[in-house]
Amino acid sequence: MAQRHFAGHRAFGAAGIEYDRNRRRASILARDIETWTRQHPGSTLYLLAQSGGAGIALFACEELPPDVTLEGIILVSGGVSITYDLTHALAHTRLGIFN
Repeated sequence: MAQRHFAGHRAFGAAGIEYDRNRRRASILARDIETWTRQHPGSTLYLLAQSGGAGIALFACEELPPDVTLEGIILVSGGVSITYDLTHALAHTRLGIFN
């Protein structure tokens, strides 16, 4: 099983203050995920995020091309509003989002 650690995608700061920076980080992560999945076709990939990193993980999944799918997203103490629409991120998972 291939494993990859996508380092450096941490979220810091009060809610909303780092939004633009988190969106930029999410774009980088989305490109990393796309590259990895294309280099390892058929491999299983879970995305694991903790606390404020959950927002970056979800933003990244929303940016993935339609043909890129993860096995699932695991959020540990995810700092995400209960009103946040997960529809677009869920569309890029086979098993869904676990929190």
